[in-house]
Amino acid sequence: MKKAFLIVTLSIIIFLVGHYIVSNIFNEHTRINASEVQFITINEIIFEAENNTNEIAEFMQIYNKAKASNKIGDTTTAYSIEIKLKNGKKINIEGTTQGFHYVNDGKKSYKILSSEMTYYLKDTEHLAKR
Repeated sequence: MKKAFLIVTLSIIIFLVGHYIVSNIFNEHTRINASEVQFITINEIIFEAENNTNEIAEFMQIYNKAKASNKIGDTTTAYSIEIKLKNGKKINIEGTTQGFHYVNDGKKSYKILSSEMTYYLKDTEHLAKR
């Protein structure tokens, strides 16, 4: 009985680890290193790399943790974000208050899920004070 329980437990762990690895390999959401960012604009508030390294690192950490989503449904966007990379590439994000956000990186458009980003964007007063 103990051996069967151990085999089932190990099978579940292997399945979960495999799922995590495969989902990260095929995740279409592009990760960005904060050191690649020239500036980020959030609703016309500009964070330039040389003066706002902590803010850029915080936002990129939130962005990178988001997961690509196939969620059906749309809503009016409340936040306009542009990430300009040092290589000239631009990534536009239309943020919502619903936990999902629209990303356009020039090659593809998709949705990401991030309640943490929603919370960050809702707190726009802290952005204006920085």
